[in-house]
Amino acid sequence: MLVRQLDLLSAPPQIYFLQKKTNKTLFGGILFIIYIFIMLNITVVYLLDYILKGKYDIRYSLYKNFTYNEEEYNKNEDLNPHLNFTINIKKLSQNLERSEVGRQFYIIDLYGNEIERNKTYSSTCSNMSFSVVYACFLDCDWDFNKDINDTNAGYVLNISYSGYKINHQDKIPLEKNNDKYTFYKEFFFSFNRSTFLNIYWEVIKYKEEKGLAGLIDKLLDKKNEFTSIDIGSYEQSYTERPIEEADPESSLLIIRGLAFIRMINNHNHYAEYIRSKKSILDVLANIGALFSTLFSVFTFIFSFYSINFDNYKLVKEVLSTSKLLKKENKKLFRSKSINFEDIPFNKKLYEKDDITSNDSNKTFPTNFGDIDISKTEKNNSKRIKFIYFILDNFYCGGKNTKKKFDIINICNKILSKYISIDAILYNQIVFESFLKEYTDNFDIIKDNILFRKLKLLIDK
Repeated sequence: MLVRQLDLLSAPPQIYFLQKKTNKTLFGGILFIIYIFIMLNITVVYLLDYILKGKYDIRYSLYKNFTYNEEEYNKNEDLNPHLNFTINIKKLSQNLERSEVGRQFYIIDLYGNEIERNKTYSSTCSNMSFSVVYACFLDCDWDFNKDINDTNAGYVLNISYSGYKINHQDKIPLEKNNDKYTFYKEFFFSFNRSTFLNIYWEVIKYKEEKGLAGLIDKLLDKKNEFTSIDIGSYEQSYTERPIEEADPESSLLIIRGLAFIRMINNHNHYAEYIRSKKSILDVLANIGALFSTLFSVFTFIFSFYSINFDNYKLVKEVLSTSKLLKKENKKLFRSKSINFEDIPFNKKLYEKDDITSNDSNKTFPTNFGDIDISKTEKNNSKRIKFIYFILDNFYCGGKNTKKKFDIINICNKILSKYISIDAILYNQIVFESFLKEYTDNFDIIKDNILFRKLKLLIDK
């Protein structure tokens, strides 16, 4: 059926090792204990990081875009909001002490209107440009010939405006510009030269990534993007001498331009924050990925040992079994009616020295009892240490250890010869020819003890 062909869950048959699923070794057990110890520590660290730290992952990016439409963007209240501004001027002494300035200092906006000091004005960032001038009528208190490098004539321009609040762990991460959060910037200018100041504003965007929940928020018209604005950078330049202007009709009124402030919101760059909520499933996924990766590393390390040791163990077990057969005098006789010449023989699988006589009256050779591969030195029985199974992959050793490596390599060759698919297939064909002689007198399934037990269970 087609449905059966779609079954991709069924696993291929498993091959058992010495009647066990795997060959359990001491070295493998030690490596697994180390692996579990490392992963337990990693798991604890990840869980503590999830519990103790913030529940959100934050990403910050700075974008620069020079294909902007400044006029169009400035019509958007989110990108060019109205803020409450307060402007003040202080005089600096040589000791950096601050004091109030006289009434001759004026702050003038773009339209020639006076902006009173310490008074709140509402305006968009792009329209909040002004100048600081000193005007005197009859009571001018400076000397026109005074040295322009006079250090006493230093001033501070303080610009306060509605600020914002960023808290990455709050429900609303970005509170837009509000009078609750007052920001300010200070700029310095001199009385003996004119200062030109370009202040660039920077839009701040905050987005939340919610995955599937974000689609639901869109349907419910729930806002997941927040904006605010702040001063990003500024450029400052000076003139050698102050800009002065006198009344052409009367020299009694003199105006000196001290600072010219231009605020720019051109939208050619903006900062963006993106946050995504951390889930315990994300933490478990990260831990699981590390489990898999580290397990592969330990498996790779263990493979240098297991490949050689497993082959050694199998050959040793076969030789032990042949000892038991010899003690019990169990011999397997070849059928007298089978002619080996009728069986196709692949010389590539077996060398001449390995082929036993084709005389059907002789038994299979099982007398390997005199071979003991655990003896690595004459009259001194020792086990091959696990380190030799690892070092054999690189074959590093002297004359004293060459015999141990030779034993391991011969065991590998035995397994590669008899467990290869072509050798198993050939031997199966030969064995099938033997079974034909016993079909009438020997029931393989019926006389097998395990199948007899299975039949008893079924018949109950």
